[in-house]
Amino acid sequence: MTSFTVKDLSSKTKKVCDSAKFDNFVVITNNGIPTKMIIDIDGADPERQARILHQLRMMDVVERLRAESREIELSADEIEAEIAAFRDER
Repeated sequence: MTSFTVKDLSSKTKKVCDSAKFDNFVVITNNGIPTKMIIDIDGADPERQARILHQLRMMDVVERLRAESREIELSADEIEAEIAAFRDER
């Protein structure tokens, strides 16, 4: 996984974008913390790609909530409330 800093993004934009094309994505860090990703969509429909990424993020949220619920025994209603809260944040 290739990563660049926010400063790199502003001063070495072409290098960052070229790296995303080569690696399919790069991670942007701010003060050492990963905060953004740049993804090469190689001419694909950006709206479709955004929907796919959103679906994957939601699947990840559900998976994490299920794992947490096994550890702290969340009820189905509590899981649904967490999912609703995440959706409201968008």
